[in-house]
Amino acid sequence: MRHRLSLFHVYELPFGERRRFLSRGGAWGRALGDWQISGSANLQTGTPFTARVLGNASNNSGTGAAFSERAQVTGQAVSLPHDEQTILRYFNTDAFALPSAGEFGNAARNTIPGPRTIDFNATLGRFITLSREKNLQLDIRVEASNLFNTPSFSNLATVVNASDYGRVTGVKGMRTLSLTLGLRF
Repeated sequence: MRHRLSLFHVYELPFGERRRFLSRGGAWGRALGDWQISGSANLQTGTPFTARVLGNASNNSGTGAAFSERAQVTGQAVSLPHDEQTILRYFNTDAFALPSAGEFGNAARNTIPGPRTIDFNATLGRFITLSREKNLQLDIRVEASNLFNTPSFSNLATVVNASDYGRVTGVKGMRTLSLTLGLRF
């Protein structure tokens, strides 16, 4: 992948004992105190793919991986505008063709830009002191992976002579939520 940006954050809410707001105790101070929000954001460009021809369609040796050959470049742009990309046609499938019989294709490696990834994760946690003398603390955490449920595609069909050519064939995990309770002693 060409670019990757990873951001991480932790923020303690300013409520409760020894905090800026509601520090005098009371029900609101106990309810809103000791909460922490943390998370991460990952934004990255996709892993590039290579257009291939499987089998011996060009009537030559089929010397590549699993008897595959390189496709023939037609001269058209490989990338589609973002608003034209669909899961059935993620890149311009007319940019590659089968090579002529007896000839090798001229497509270079990694010429198809893969799908980008946008991923936001968040955690809301609280630490409740059960006993200062015994050093007992209860940890409550709610975690969300892929918080905004943004689809991130993970694989493309790049075999020119296959029925699924140009389609998205995999997707990374969608949003998951988890609740964790822990006791520290």
